[in-house]
Amino acid sequence: MKRLARLATVICASAFAAALTVTGDARGTLPGSNGLIAFARVAANGDEEIYVMRPDGSGVTRITSPGFVDRGPEWSPDGRRIAFASSRGRSDRAAIWVINVDGSGLRRLSHGAHEISDSPTWSPDGRWLAFNRFVRIGFYRVYAVKLSTGRLRLITPRGLDAEEPDWSPDGRRIAFISTQRTSEASQIYVGGINGTGAHALKLPGTRVRSSPNWSPDGQWIVFESDRAEKGNLDIYKMHPDGTGLVQLTDSPAIDALAASRHDAGGFVLYSVHLVVGVAMWMRLPNA
Repeated sequence: MKRLARLATVICASAFAAALTVTGDARGTLPGSNGLIAFARVAANGDEEIYVMRPDGSGVTRITSPGFVDRGPEWSPDGRRIAFASSRGRSDRAAIWVINVDGSGLRRLSHGAHEISDSPTWSPDGRWLAFNRFVRIGFYRVYAVKLSTGRLRLITPRGLDAEEPDWSPDGRRIAFISTQRTSEASQIYVGGINGTGAHALKLPGTRVRSSPNWSPDGQWIVFESDRAEKGNLDIYKMHPDGTGLVQLTDSPAIDALAASRHDAGGFVLYSVHLVVGVAMWMRLPNA
């Protein structure tokens, strides 16, 4: 399940009033397999800490210690651990860490003398974490680290800017965004996890604004774009080969950060509408 980042406040539409008790700027996820929401809350001094809570806004629990900048939480497939990016005291650096849901077992997974890494995402089997690593201004690569050994490997082409990865449900492919420095236009790419076969999903006029997300059956990729150039962002879906483009929302609001998941009714797509600083999850039926 893909994270939802850059939210003003993390809430479920059905629990609007309860979730207002989560004060301060927050960035969070859809509920994990354990039913809990993980989010990073910004303190008044600029620190960020990882919390979990129930979808109704109750049970808010801090799981990382104060005094650091911890952000971008991502649930493991089994709901037992959370991956996140953290400075751990270095405001100009960030590495990928993992922690158990009860706050134990804190462990650093990525290492580098001048490392700036973020946007962790779990492989479907929970054995690997893919993430962005800063190379130079305007250029990132996507790496994956194996949790059992710490082995690191590059999984996108070395000469291609690559950010915001998402694993396909079968674990064989990665979708990511690449931005051209000359035009600042972004396109979605899909490639193998060994760094080969990456190809752009050619969408004329499309400017992608959020990370791509695979549908649970692997047949679709959902993403956010201002393709219509109306001054707001809408959610689209397309097949992994770039065909079948469908616009799913058409709203003057900001339809932000598409994500997909299964529930009892099957495939459900969520959007987040940012209105007066409040983020609400909205179900898109028959998406």
